[in-house]
Amino acid sequence: MANLFLEIPDSFWGLFRSRNRQVYIDALLQINEEYQYSNYYLSREICIQTLSDYFAKTRVVMVQDELEDELDMLEPLSRGKMPISLYISQWLLVGVCTLALPQSVVRGISYKNTKALHNAMIIGTVVIGAMTLIATWIGVLSKGVLTDTLQAYGGSVDNITPLTIIGTMDPFWAGITIIGPIAATISTVSSLLLASSSAIIKDVYMHECSKRHKTVSNNTIRLFSMGATVILGLGVYFIAIAPPSVIWKINMFAFGGLETAFFWVLIFGLFWKKANRTGAVFAMAGGALAYCTTMALQIKFFDLHQIVIGIGASLIFFLIGNSLGKEHDEHILRIFFPEKYSD
Repeated sequence: MANLFLEIPDSFWGLFRSRNRQVYIDALLQINEEYQYSNYYLSREICIQTLSDYFAKTRVVMVQDELEDELDMLEPLSRGKMPISLYISQWLLVGVCTLALPQSVVRGISYKNTKALHNAMIIGTVVIGAMTLIATWIGVLSKGVLTDTLQAYGGSVDNITPLTIIGTMDPFWAGITIIGPIAATISTVSSLLLASSSAIIKDVYMHECSKRHKTVSNNTIRLFSMGATVILGLGVYFIAIAPPSVIWKINMFAFGGLETAFFWVLIFGLFWKKANRTGAVFAMAGGALAYCTTMALQIKFFDLHQIVIGIGASLIFFLIGNSLGKEHDEHILRIFFPEKYSD
């Protein structure tokens, strides 16, 4: 019996993970019924005739199944079929280049001392690594819990994790699990709204007023800040009424745009004393434009994510702009690169 099982091809067992498995099971039951009735060997022609007679009387709906390659990609190790371009793209998009994200930079340069920075690197690696692994595993393993088509779950992959939690956990713990991300999301959105309004008023409006030697009262700043926050909040509210179906794509697009704009600006600004303002402006404008254009037109280089083109273009634009701009004064360079000067 064991040898007979080994002779059964893998494609047969694949029928039971198909979206049409009920149809296949009905067909097998009809064949078995015919065999039990005749109690004799069934030829291929008899099996075909039996199924033809059965399905002529029964209305069935066949659904398009995933391709075998798509099913393999759902395996934890993808059976070795994960393209190398995806590894490289993700390594850049959600790996190395994330060090240039403004929210990461602000926290990375505002440490108390060297010991605090080292502790933050260790704790942050453990926490973020665990969060990433858990989130990724939930997405993969939910395929075994939610076996229907995507349309049955609202037509959006953003519903998969909440539905998996609801379907597999006790209601109390499911509520606790879902409330955590919601609270974190509300906190993040509120802080980003405040940061955005602050940037508009303090970094743009007040900067222009100081250039024109115009004094602005605290009451005016307070009113303008409240107005900017209300306008931005209403904009976010109206967008949230009909949110995009795939939020993670928007998130990754924003990641890529910020990384292409600020990656080389941060690297060269910190470690290259010849870097100047013109190079930074060229890198931000050129890199972001190249990235947005290639994303809109779906242009890829060797099937790599558009972040590769954006980062490459940003580097080229930085070097061009840096050659056209003028170097900083020596007293500024001494502040940021004291090790370059002996006296």
